[in-house]
Amino acid sequence: MTTIDNYTIKRNLGSGAFSKVKLAETPEGQLVALKISKKLENNENVDSSNNQELFYAETEALQELSHPYIIKYFGHSDSSFQVKKDGTISKVQYIAIEYVDQGEIFDYVAQTGKFSEEEARYYFKQLIEVIEYCHENGYAHRDIKPENILIDSKFNLRLADFGFATRASKSHARKGTFGYMAPEVLARKAYDTRQHDLYAAAIVLFVLATQHPPFSAADLEDKYFKRVYDEKWSEFWSIHSDCNLSYNFKNLVSQMLMADPSQRLTLEQIKQHEWFKGPELSEDEIFARFTKRRMAMTKAHHVGKSCFEKTFPSHRILTDFYQVDDGDKLLNIAVKFAKKNRFKCHKSRTYFRVQIYVEEFGEETGILISILRKPNSEMRAIEFKKIAGDGITFKSTIGKLREYLDTFFLPNSK
Repeated sequence: MTTIDNYTIKRNLGSGAFSKVKLAETPEGQLVALKISKKLENNENVDSSNNQELFYAETEALQELSHPYIIKYFGHSDSSFQVKKDGTISKVQYIAIEYVDQGEIFDYVAQTGKFSEEEARYYFKQLIEVIEYCHENGYAHRDIKPENILIDSKFNLRLADFGFATRASKSHARKGTFGYMAPEVLARKAYDTRQHDLYAAAIVLFVLATQHPPFSAADLEDKYFKRVYDEKWSEFWSIHSDCNLSYNFKNLVSQMLMADPSQRLTLEQIKQHEWFKGPELSEDEIFARFTKRRMAMTKAHHVGKSCFEKTFPSHRILTDFYQVDDGDKLLNIAVKFAKKNRFKCHKSRTYFRVQIYVEEFGEETGILISILRKPNSEMRAIEFKKIAGDGITFKSTIGKLREYLDTFFLPNSK
């Protein structure tokens, strides 16, 4: 068996850019999650400084913050040894945190469908409560996203991953996840770190209620965000008319996503908004509804697994079909797109496939692109599969690739 200090490693739970998460057991039989990374010296690896910065930022924040909706902290070590069952010894550092076994909120919306507004309100109010707690105690999280919101055994949320947390109220650092960054953060302008959290929270709310983000990125090159920037709200919401969203929901999200930070709702204004104060579901109602969702997820996977147990969940998206006589034309455009954006790219010599790798803030997202032929037709389609990394980076990248493809071909309906 593998051990680290007094912990016995049970199995792998997941992995990220700088760390792996393992299920571990204490001598008393308590199960915990160990977030483990190699102990690197400054001259060993170019990423060592980032690794250490994330480690100490997270340990400091978790030690100082204690809230029912924050992942529980049990301890850490910046100088320990991992002893594997074959006798191999390596120097590691780790953070011991609560083992939450009901998955990410991302899994629930991605695998069981969009939430009703009442369900979305239940979790959004919890999210706003924990963000307010962090801010009142001197911290901004700076990486609010569905993948960092875990669900506990009572189906309440647990905010996790405080590696980008900061006590600074102002910053120029481009921290967070691409698709959840406010426009001023993406533009590397000075920004209010607390406003950064609220902007991301608005995108999370939108994702919960619609099962997709409002735009790929808060950048003027994104045609959906451009409507937000120009305050063409009728056009923006008409794109999402199939989601049947209430007026108050759209009003709240619109005011939270304003391009000008000075025009966005403050945290107190969010709490006073009509939608926020709307009908609430009880804990029992949430438990009943999300037990059904969890059972559906378990049935679909033939086994109930936590979010940590799926190292890199796969997401497949089949694009529109394109009227081209040779699938290699589509593939070459995908390669050209990758090279234009300086993404790493590997094209198969024998199959109509290419893998591209997008690096965002130290995390590499891998995407497998396959060209498919529609039976009894000359049309081709592209299948995208996330093979590693961050879900929103995956979605934003294929969104840009779709737009790039549309400059060469007009997509056909299925």
